Amino acid sequence: MNGFFLVALGGAIGASMRYGAGNFGGEQAIWLLVGVGVLGAFTTFSTFSRETIYMFMEGETLKGLSFIALNMVGAIGAFAIGLFTLRRLLS
Repeated sequence: MNGFFLVALGGAIGASMRYGAGNFGGEQAIWLLVGVGVLGAFTTFSTFSRETIYMFMEGETLKGLSFIALNMVGAIGAFAIGLFTLRRLLS
C-alpha cells in the first residue's frame, strides 16, 4: 500500500474517533470539516508526545520543557483565536 494512503486512512480514523469522543452532535458543518476533521487530524497529540520524549531522551531537557510550554500556550491561544473568528464569521 502507498504510504500516503495509509496516513490518510489513519488520519480519517483518528479524526472520526476524536469527533465521536467529543460528542459534537448538532454543530455547524464548517466546524466539523475544519475544526474537527482537518485541524484535528493535522495537529495530533501523538506527534507532540513523540517529539517531546525524543528531546528528553537526547538530554535536551530545557528544550523539551520549552517545547511543552510553547505548544500548550500556542495551541490554546490558536484555538481561542480560531473559535472567536469562526463565531464572528457565522454570526
